[in-house]
Amino acid sequence: MGTKINIETMGLHDILSAWAKTRPDSDAVIYEGTFLFKDRVERYTYREMDKQSNKFAQALLKLGVKKGDRVAIYLPNCPEFLISYFGIFKVGGVVVPLSPIYTAREVSYQLNDTDARVIITASFLLTNIDKEKIEQLKHIILIDEKSGFPMFKTLVDESENINPEVQVDVKNDIVMIPYTSGTTGVPKGVPHTHYHYTWNLQQASLHMNFDEYEVTCTVTPLFHVTGYHDTYGIALFGGWPCVVMERFDPVKLVQLIEEYRITFTLIPTAGLIYMLNIPDKDKYDISSLKGVMSGGSAVPVEVGNAFTKAYNVDLMEGYGSTEIVITHVNPRSRKGKIKFGSVGITVNNNTKDIITKIVDESDGVTERPRGEVGEIIIKCPCSSNGYWNKQEDSMESFKNGYWYSGDIGYIDEEGYLYITDRKKDMINVSGFKCWPREVEELLHEHPKVSAAVVVGKSDPVKGEVPVAFIELKPGMTSSVEEINTFIKDKLAKYKIPVEYHIIPSIPRTAVGKADKQELKKRLK
Repeated sequence: MGTKINIETMGLHDILSAWAKTRPDSDAVIYEGTFLFKDRVERYTYREMDKQSNKFAQALLKLGVKKGDRVAIYLPNCPEFLISYFGIFKVGGVVVPLSPIYTAREVSYQLNDTDARVIITASFLLTNIDKEKIEQLKHIILIDEKSGFPMFKTLVDESENINPEVQVDVKNDIVMIPYTSGTTGVPKGVPHTHYHYTWNLQQASLHMNFDEYEVTCTVTPLFHVTGYHDTYGIALFGGWPCVVMERFDPVKLVQLIEEYRITFTLIPTAGLIYMLNIPDKDKYDISSLKGVMSGGSAVPVEVGNAFTKAYNVDLMEGYGSTEIVITHVNPRSRKGKIKFGSVGITVNNNTKDIITKIVDESDGVTERPRGEVGEIIIKCPCSSNGYWNKQEDSMESFKNGYWYSGDIGYIDEEGYLYITDRKKDMINVSGFKCWPREVEELLHEHPKVSAAVVVGKSDPVKGEVPVAFIELKPGMTSSVEEINTFIKDKLAKYKIPVEYHIIPSIPRTAVGKADKQELKKRLK
């Protein structure tokens, strides 16, 4: 028995509750711990997910959470993440997902920026929550036991299974603020409504040409759009099971494909390379897997061809962002042509609602003809309207209904979009955005550093990695070890330079700007 999903009136939590009524005993989430929670293997039906999130919603109400309040989730992939996600929605709250690899500096910034009052986390992450710097934070809920903190399970067990049914305007009320790095290096919150996500899920589901029953798998972090939307969200929209891995592990993934007959997943480009290097892959029955999405960084043609041959699947490279969710994907082979090197066509071939233009980089207005390179700008119903508390950045990136991506590319004669470069200096590390200025500003805090410049260096697995060039103050001496020790605990691991070059002086252009092109040449 199915259920009719009306995206005009239903939020993501309403979709969960609808499936709980029509498919109560069907699997919703199958959790497989692979690292910190490696002993956890749990199954949740749609009825149980709905019940648990109802009870957590009631617990939040007891804590004083009301409609519009921001509630942060600072966890690795685990069932409590998703239960919290729906519970927050059910009280009309706003989810603020945080990366579990963020440090105290990064966590404090995002909690203060959103004025978050509650955070759900684990005891091993407590050292990164500095309450003295986050004065508005009222409650820290832990998913494990530690004296002095409310425990997630206890709060749920002691609450009633009643959906608060807070009225939410699905098209206008903000329900999530994920963060993306900005061109200034300062992380930016991206407010979204339920409709942004449900409209996109509807279009993407049609585009993927799914069968009546699928089993998806989430290997990417749930705090990221590829996790909570592109794989888990797809399963939610279809009323299907989603196998959620705590962390990507290529060997474990092929084991799970065999065990649960997984049909669809999303694997970042670097992960595809790891999947190609699995020893004894052929001893597993992976015949159920039919479709794999990829993105984050360009899939090399040779990798795409090798993966397609090795796994006998449709490998569909796509394009999206925290701001616009996902707007382009290569079609399934049974529905169209897959072009490696391209991020595909607009989802569901919907060029009426998703308008993509290539414009002149200098004026941001003059449209380039097919085949010519320029900046990619996109208008769509799933786009955020701007950045949280960042009016100037919003005006720069959101103009006349279009999101200015900062990416450079072109559209071919068949409507396929190609990304040829990254505007400005962003370093794409395995799909994560590392903006040099954020790292440079931290390096400048070192008392011996006069100037610091961070550039990207090509990497065969991660796409790019950050490298730092440092000029010391006159008369000072330092070492790579000293600089690395200063920086390593203050940023997420992917932002930390893999190389440090201490040089006599930073090369500069005629107008005094750091000559990054010259520095990049030194890495070749």
